Amino acid sequence: TITGGTVNATATGTDTWQKAINGTVKNSISGTGWTDAAGTEGKATIEKSMTGQDLSEYRKVQFPAVTSVYSLSLTDGTENAEKWKGKSGNDDEFKVLPLQEVVEGDNVIIQYTGSKRIENIKAVAENIATGTGSSTTETVILHEDTMQVSWENTLEIAKDKFTDINPGDKIVIEYNCESGSSLELRCNGEKLPGSRIENFIVGNGSEEVYATPATIKSLKKYGLEICGNDFTVSKVWYGAGKDGVDEYTVWSGYFWMDDWNTIVLATSCFNGVDWSTIKAIRFMSDAGRTDYVMNVRTAWDDEGKIADQSSMTRNENYFELSLANIDMATKLNGSGSFMIQCNKEEGEPFSLTQIQLIPDENAKKEVELTPVEGQSNTWTLEMPACNVELQVEYQPHVHDFVYTAEEATIVATCSEDGCTLTDNKTTLSISASDVTYDGKEHGATLDSTAWEEAGLTAPTIQYTGRGTTTYDSETAPTNAGEYTASVTVEGVTATADFAIEPEISCVEICVSELRTNSPDSITRLLQELPVKFFS
Repeated sequence: TITGGTVNATATGTDTWQKAINGTVKNSISGTGWTDAAGTEGKATIEKSMTGQDLSEYRKVQFPAVTSVYSLSLTDGTENAEKWKGKSGNDDEFKVLPLQEVVEGDNVIIQYTGSKRIENIKAVAENIATGTGSSTTETVILHEDTMQVSWENTLEIAKDKFTDINPGDKIVIEYNCESGSSLELRCNGEKLPGSRIENFIVGNGSEEVYATPATIKSLKKYGLEICGNDFTVSKVWYGAGKDGVDEYTVWSGYFWMDDWNTIVLATSCFNGVDWSTIKAIRFMSDAGRTDYVMNVRTAWDDEGKIADQSSMTRNENYFELSLANIDMATKLNGSGSFMIQCNKEEGEPFSLTQIQLIPDENAKKEVELTPVEGQSNTWTLEMPACNVELQVEYQPHVHDFVYTAEEATIVATCSEDGCTLTDNKTTLSISASDVTYDGKEHGATLDSTAWEEAGLTAPTIQYTGRGTTTYDSETAPTNAGEYTASVTVEGVTATADFAIEPEISCVEICVSELRTNSPDSITRLLQELPVKFFS
């Protein structure tokens, strides 16, 4: 039994029958094994096992396991990459991503210090199982007082009782029920992931649930609720159960299959599953044969049937259902049940032992990012045993303009970083020219091309009279007078002055009359009017 410290063993000699360790080994810490004595070939993780395992395939072993390190990086080409920082493990300071030597299980803090608004962020990793769990937990007593349970009187066990639970651990509810009843396990009012929807109980006995990662997540978040019709609970505990439960295990246990027996699971066992990353569901058993019937359903009607054994890949250890042409998200939507029904046919009864999702290696799986309360643009994640990539989407740039006026021009200046406008500015200019009265409207012109390209709306021009001219309208003036054209945006105004000059008629003067008028009057007349001379 290996419980701690450092253990190194290497086969001596060159004969292949010589192994690093012979016999059954119990180990409460994980290790690393190699198929050659030099430690260069066949490297594999030796998972924890308190039930014992055969390590004869290895010619070199090491406990504890060799520590592997992984990277946390941004998608290539991410804008503002220098503003993304992180720290892991015992790091004292944040470092610009990527982080290159992150150990599995490290709590990594990620922080964005830029000014761009984040639309979406997610962390993705290779879609592979990162190692099977091992049930090594010592027995933990959760409840030991006799309690009568009914639908009105639920036995509740606090979430802090499940701090040390591991995948594969067996949760046991010991009960007494004289007349027969139903027992349900819930978290926050929902069926406990990895449990059956309803368990009929009678007499003295126990109900067992083997913890999957989804089970553990719910228990640590909400605790456990034991509900039912009318029975007595004498003890609740958890402890060592089954090895081989990993993040893709949705149910594990032992369910007896004989003549058309059906296990009915709560669809909460699939909580958090991204079906786009899953290519198949594997139904594992100890049947040791393939000549039995299996139906997979969400309901008993025709629409509730998902598949049967004829559409599955079968071998002595499992039946596997490809999801290539099955939309599981739609099949499960609105259904609270996931049922597996088997008939042993001509063979012996057997047990269904595990339901396993098979990941699509070509897809990416999402790693949970948790926002840090009270800190903007800060998240944490638990590092898996693989490289992680952060995928970031920023919100489209939204201008935040401040407006100023410079004579006949309004300037809009964007105060947000990342603005694509030249010098972060755009302008709106108004101009007008003097004209002579001709009976038509004469107004000002707006140069608003750049303004509108920046997403701004050109305002309406307002005309007012100046001096002795009285006028106030959005319509350009017609009559002679002095005017001001103006535009106003957010209380800021740009103006342009212009005039409509009165029309001047041509005056005909006879040359002979010029001789009889005083010189002053003639001068004034010639200065003010166009003159046409004739004889």
